[in-house]
Amino acid sequence: MRIPTEEYVKWRDAVFKRDKSICQNPNCTFCGNKKGVPIDPHHIKPMSIYPELEFDVDNGITYCKEFHLKSGLHKGISKVRGFREFKI
Repeated sequence: MRIPTEEYVKWRDAVFKRDKSICQNPNCTFCGNKKGVPIDPHHIKPMSIYPELEFDVDNGITYCKEFHLKSGLHKGISKVRGFREFKI
């Protein structure tokens, strides 16, 4: 489990604000792109490969929690450079 740092929280909040706290998966079948559903920030380019982009707001996107967990976005990433998935 990752303990959120102040820098991470600022990045997450900036991504959520930019995306109006709405899932950015077009026509999401999990949430219907409704406001108020549980959301997660997602790194577009994996931190394991692009650590310099970890807190770059342009490398973040908001997805509903269900899409983020069930879509396979992280499939295969855990094998790259020893990256380990974690939940916040």
